[in-house]
Amino acid sequence: MLGVGEGSVKQFTSPDDLHLDPASAVIAVNVFGNEGDELEVNGVVFLGDQTNDTDVGLAEQGDVSVSTFAANQIPDWAFAPEFTGGQGNSASNLAEVMESIRWNGAPNPVSIEIEGLVPGVPYEIQLLFDEGRDRVRMWDITVEDELVVDNITSAGNFPDDFWDADNSAVYTGEFPGPADGTLNIEMAQDLGGESPEGDNNPILQGIIVHVGDTTDTDEDGMPDLYEEANGLDPEVNDADGDKDEDGISNLEEFENGTKPNSDDTDGDGLKDGVENGSGTFVSNEMTGTSPTWSFS
Repeated sequence: MLGVGEGSVKQFTSPDDLHLDPASAVIAVNVFGNEGDELEVNGVVFLGDQTNDTDVGLAEQGDVSVSTFAANQIPDWAFAPEFTGGQGNSASNLAEVMESIRWNGAPNPVSIEIEGLVPGVPYEIQLLFDEGRDRVRMWDITVEDELVVDNITSAGNFPDDFWDADNSAVYTGEFPGPADGTLNIEMAQDLGGESPEGDNNPILQGIIVHVGDTTDTDEDGMPDLYEEANGLDPEVNDADGDKDEDGISNLEEFENGTKPNSDDTDGDGLKDGVENGSGTFVSNEMTGTSPTWSFS
């Protein structure tokens, strides 16, 4: 049975069932869509991610890029869903997104790297699937090595939901940008939880990334969600404070991608305040090493 530890899984039959807001959309990807293709769905443009290396998909929008790693790809694998609603040609464009897949044979994963995110800022991730036929296919999803979904299927919540010609499935979750700005997602046969049924081959047709709630009640440059997650007070301007006493202000920690509640973000034995990231050792107080990356 499906288990969702973070986020939600549901079926959708229309672009209107998805979160598609051009004002907050960071990037949307038509997985194994033709390079250069731009399909607009309710104002959000899906970019094709084909590259010369068919095992790796790449789409870029501004500072953000999405790389998808999978050994197998099939164009026009699923029947185009009979979506309704949406603005203009959105229903047919979304149906086109849902036709081609990247996939891998169990137990091998489909891996996704979303780079260029702002550390600590919340991002909403939507992963889109369509089976193209009535079949059981279960796999797990992890985000930053944490299990968020156990035994998802490309029809949604098997056995309560079933594939039909007019539906597809979406996983939605909100996660903070990691310290290094790269969010790692993995879909594979069994990454934890209950043992799956079915053939367990993970498939993927679409990816949508929105920036989440960036409300900053105290106007100190750090979103409330970031402050709450790191033990800071979202109602007190503590930008100049130094909660972990490592010589770096709370705001600088947010901007650098280091942790304001740990004086050694990467756990390498050197305090964040001495790791200036220059690449050149000057002294024990200016080591040149990175505060977010450890050799250990």
